[in-house]
Amino acid sequence: MNYVKCRVGDLFDIHPTKAYKGNNNDILSENGKTPVVANNSINNGIGGYSHLEPTEKGGIITFSDTTTADAVFFQPDDFIGYSHVQGMYPKDKRWNENSLKYFLVLFKKLAQSIGFDYANKFNRKIAAEFEIQLPSKNGKDIDFEYMESYILNMEKEYIQEVQKYIEQKLLEEVKINPNDFKILSEEKQYKEFSFDKILEKIKTNSLGYKAKALPKEPIGEYKLPALTAGITNQGLSCYVPYDGATILKNCISVSANGANSGAMFYQPKEFTVLQDSYALKPIDDNVTEFAQLYLVSAMQHVIKGNYDWTNKAGWERIRTKKMTLPIDDQGNPDYIYMDAYIRNQEKIILDCLIDK
Repeated sequence: MNYVKCRVGDLFDIHPTKAYKGNNNDILSENGKTPVVANNSINNGIGGYSHLEPTEKGGIITFSDTTTADAVFFQPDDFIGYSHVQGMYPKDKRWNENSLKYFLVLFKKLAQSIGFDYANKFNRKIAAEFEIQLPSKNGKDIDFEYMESYILNMEKEYIQEVQKYIEQKLLEEVKINPNDFKILSEEKQYKEFSFDKILEKIKTNSLGYKAKALPKEPIGEYKLPALTAGITNQGLSCYVPYDGATILKNCISVSANGANSGAMFYQPKEFTVLQDSYALKPIDDNVTEFAQLYLVSAMQHVIKGNYDWTNKAGWERIRTKKMTLPIDDQGNPDYIYMDAYIRNQEKIILDCLIDK
């Protein structure tokens, strides 16, 4: 495969997306259907929905110029822009959804490798000067057909992986049954618990590595995923040697710095903490993977969007925050119900995939 080096500003017009004037309450609505693309680094950048008409057509790439390069997304649907959201408008009509997704991966990876932060913000002028290698048949012209077919094949492989996962389970384990509906419709009592009544911070060894100097892929002795601030790949941004590291698994990670400070993930596989982050484990040893996923959702409901560079989500700052959890007859957290609830949510998703 040949490649051609392209300046991003030659491929796209980059300028702010159109937004309605007014505060959040004027734009967002409970029953709105129009996505409002904000500075979020999750949910495709969508911060909520509006009853107002879209200001932008779908089929473009958006990114936030507030801080880091995490909030870069392809927008398939018409939407309303928001402050600090930049749009990337293709100059060539041959760009389509799949070729834009191919470009987006390269663009986002390049931007994240530079390490933008609060003091060195990612913006449209910087983005326009990026140079990216794109596939080409002759080394001069972009091969749009190749990019599209590559993404289509990736999606096909993903679907096959999902189907393989389903096949590895008994059909009864993934199909919704009457008992599942009974669990989901069960009326539960709820109670508030401070974070530190449910979880505790895990003490980890301090590592002397700097994230920028570490490999982004496993190589040689650098095989252990390392946690830093951020949300890409669940905060696991680089690799370190196992030697001297605290090996963690089956616990919850927390980003403690940056625009995504307070972002949490359940980590099912081995990793370690590198910097600007930490890990939590349930005080009760019997809390399952699925129940921990419930806890992550409950905590994020409380703190999501409330912390940033200047107000970091360190454990001492968030430990007394209160989340609402279902309780059993003794008034204790009902981890059995939490486990069943998340398992059934997974079944609903798998059931939809089976039907397709």
